[in-house]
Amino acid sequence: MLRQIHIRNLAIIEDVTIDFAAGFNVITGETGAGKSIIIDALNLVLGGRGTAEIIRAGCDKALISAYFELEGEPPSLLTEIGLEGERELMVVREIATGGRSTARINGVAVPLSFLREVGQELVDIQGQHEQQSLFRRHLHRELLDLFGGEELLALRDETTRLYRAWQEKEKALAELKAGEAERERLRDLYAFQLEEIERINPRPGEEEELEAERRRLAAAERLALLCQQAYSDLYSGQPPLPAAVDLVHRAITAMEEMAAADEQVKPTLEEVREAACVLEEAARFLARYGDRIENDPQKLAAVEDRLEDLRRLQKKYGPTLADVLAYRDRIKEELGGAENAVLAGEELEKEITRLRAEYEEKAAALSLAREKAARRLEETVTAELKALAMPHVRFAVALTPSEPGPLGKEEAEFLLSPNPGEPLRPLQRIASGGELARVLLAIKTVLASLDRTPTLVFDEVDAGLGGQALSAVARRLSMLAASRQVICITHSPQVAAVGDRHLLISKEVRDGRTTTRVKVLKEEERVEELARMLAGDRVTATTLLHARDMLAKR
Repeated sequence: MLRQIHIRNLAIIEDVTIDFAAGFNVITGETGAGKSIIIDALNLVLGGRGTAEIIRAGCDKALISAYFELEGEPPSLLTEIGLEGERELMVVREIATGGRSTARINGVAVPLSFLREVGQELVDIQGQHEQQSLFRRHLHRELLDLFGGEELLALRDETTRLYRAWQEKEKALAELKAGEAERERLRDLYAFQLEEIERINPRPGEEEELEAERRRLAAAERLALLCQQAYSDLYSGQPPLPAAVDLVHRAITAMEEMAAADEQVKPTLEEVREAACVLEEAARFLARYGDRIENDPQKLAAVEDRLEDLRRLQKKYGPTLADVLAYRDRIKEELGGAENAVLAGEELEKEITRLRAEYEEKAAALSLAREKAARRLEETVTAELKALAMPHVRFAVALTPSEPGPLGKEEAEFLLSPNPGEPLRPLQRIASGGELARVLLAIKTVLASLDRTPTLVFDEVDAGLGGQALSAVARRLSMLAASRQVICITHSPQVAAVGDRHLLISKEVRDGRTTTRVKVLKEEERVEELARMLAGDRVTATTLLHARDMLAKR
């Protein structure tokens, strides 16, 4: 719900902060005090259009901020700006004299179109404003479906499911057909590429193995010479230099004699013995290694040719051999998929036929359910409107065929004829602000348990009414306020008396400039304001008594 709005430099408002309560908030004040500017400000902060002309004279910008506490499901769009799960929203709108407008939600800059969509889930404004929910025709069908109840909504959900499944299959078939020529071209290309790769038949890790073998074969002569030299230095020896193994054994003999006289030498003696074993094993390895050295130019040439084949594949399908093998596996799958495409197309056509038939059946049932709900809604809303001083009103729900869609095969539009002899017309073409507000009030009353818009705003819903009609409006507003927040600008003491919070808008002149003030009225102040509304400037003891009586009976 809306907890607070702060307005600065808007029209005749210099700086005003208004705290709203849960339940029924009424706003009263003399004509021209600035009541409607409050609604203008709320409209602006929720994404309504604003121009530099609304900025207070002599100021460079207007600023409106609104603080909301969220009790039910937050607007789903908030997830797009990283605010999912937020339970509090601070919405700020700034309009500068140059026409530049900025908007933020919890500090995140958002476009006005986004703000407008979020705002429509937070507040429903009805009155002399563009942002009127009943002017958004797509909501008419939604309201009708809500009125239709669970059975209609279940039919709609099933219709939506079938439509989406049908469209997904249609899209898949269109893509399949659109790609037939390309698949044929790719099939020939993939077949050629697969034959080339499988002819060479690379193995995982083969390139590394061949590179190692090529290095050995290319260095065979040098490897044999080095191996012989190392073996001689370690084991066989060449005069005048003895072999390393012989020198180590000589050292072992000396150290054994030392260890017999001094035990401190024993650990080092053992280490030298181990070194002798290592040297002997190294010599044996060199002997075996030297026997295996190949000096084979033909084998080297074969290895280099194989490496060249692998590099050619890498250049075309690589860059690595692993990439070549992955590409081979992929084009195998593509070739298999191309062969199955015809069969897949036939299956898709069968599935589309089945889903279309099921959709048509559900959509027809949905249309029938909507027709029945429309007639009941017409009767119920008409009865409400007659109780709201529209005795000759005709309210109708027009269902017009449309192209098949996720919500069925018809659009819904609310039509109104407020006076005898007038044809039924769309609401925006016939209803005055007061009439439109009463239509909204009637519909919201009928759908009170279904429509969960947290805040409803009515601007002069009681315009031109009197007597029992005013009492009926007051009762319905009070009833709506039992389950959500209601904000109402009113000139009617009957309506103002039933409010939970009473806000008085007044204007004063300070330093030669007119400015608006807002005050939350206490009980006795409410009595005085109701008396003023009842009697104008001639407030009497009788008027005050009547005002107290109205408050006592609320």
